[in-house]
Amino acid sequence: MKIITIENKFYVIDIDADTGKILQVIDKTADYCLISDQKMAENFRILLPLPDYECNYICGVIQKSTAIRKSGNNVQFYWKSPLSNEKGDFDIDFSLNISLNAEEIIFNCACHNNTKFPVAEVWFAFIGGMNGIGRKQETKKETEIVIPTGNLLWTRKIFKDFGNTRGQTLGCLSPEHTFSYPGSLCMPWISLFNRNINRSVYFAALEKTPRVKIIRLSLEPGSGEMRPHGNWPRPDETGNLPSGIVMNWVCVPYTRKGENFESPDVVLRSHDGLWQESGKVYRKWFDKHFKVIKPGSTWIRRETSFYHQMFMLPEDNINYTFKDIPKLAEICTKYDVRHFMIAGWQIGGHDRGYPYY
Repeated sequence: MKIITIENKFYVIDIDADTGKILQVIDKTADYCLISDQKMAENFRILLPLPDYECNYICGVIQKSTAIRKSGNNVQFYWKSPLSNEKGDFDIDFSLNISLNAEEIIFNCACHNNTKFPVAEVWFAFIGGMNGIGRKQETKKETEIVIPTGNLLWTRKIFKDFGNTRGQTLGCLSPEHTFSYPGSLCMPWISLFNRNINRSVYFAALEKTPRVKIIRLSLEPGSGEMRPHGNWPRPDETGNLPSGIVMNWVCVPYTRKGENFESPDVVLRSHDGLWQESGKVYRKWFDKHFKVIKPGSTWIRRETSFYHQMFMLPEDNINYTFKDIPKLAEICTKYDVRHFMIAGWQIGGHDRGYPYY
C-alpha cells in the first residue's frame, strides 16, 4: 500500500494513495492516534436512487482514483466517470480534498452528475475506526460526546454505551445515530472529549448557506443490547472483525443531470479543554461570518408579546377562519398586543401538507 503523508506541527495524517482513505490522524500535541482500526477507513459514498432500487449506494472505497495532486499540506483525489457498483456504471465525476491549515484539518468534496438520476446523498470526511481519545485503552473508553440539539445537549460516554439508535439509519445495518442541520442540530458541530487528558476533538460542517447537513455516527460491527455496562461489542464477540465508531458528514443535494455539487468545508480540530472549548471554536467562526442582531433593531425585539393563533389543526378542527381576523385583532388591541401571527392557514392545517400551500 502506498501512503501519502501530510504533516505540520499539530498533526500527522496518513492517506491511502489509491483510494484517499484516511488511515491515521495523529494529534502531536497530545501524542495519540485518533484512528484505532485502519480497516474501517472510508473515503466517500454517493446515493443515486434508481426507479427500481432506491438504496443505490456507490462506495468510494471500490473506485480507483484517476489522479492525485499534492501541494504542500493539501491533497486532492479525483475519480473520473464512470463510478461503478453492482448496478452498473454511472456518469459521475468526483473529487475529494484534504488539507492542513494550522490547527484545522479541512475536508471538502465536489461531484458532477451527468446521469439522468439526481444525486441524493454525498457522504465524506470519514474518520473511521475510533475507540476514544487518548493513548491508554482504559481511559480512552471514558471519552464523551456532546451534540448540540435544540435547547439540550445529547451527551453520553459513547465508547462504552453507544445508546439506542431508534432505528434511524442511512444505508447501513449497523447501529447508527444521525443528526441533521437545520433540524435536530441547532449548530453544525459535535465534540468528543476526554476529561482524563483534558483534550477534545471538534468536528463541524461550516458554510454560510443553510443547506441540509447530517452528522452520522455508526458502531461497527454491531451492538449488544440489554447489558448493564454498555452495549459495545466485546472482543470475544468481534474476533478479527473491525471494531469502532465511524463518523462522517452527509449532504443531501439532489444534484440533477448536468449540475455540480460542492460541499461545505468540514473541519476537524483537536484542542485542549472540554466540549465548552469546542463551542468557543464554533462561536469564533460564527461571529466572523454572521452579525449578531442588536436588541431593538427589529420590531419583534421591541415587543413584549405577540398573539399566535392556530386557525386549522392537522386533525381538520377549525378554530378560526380569515373572517375572524378583525374580531381577534380587536381583542389584541384591547390588551395592547400589536402583532398577530396566524398558523394552520394552509390546506390541511398546521403541520400537514407541507410544502403545498
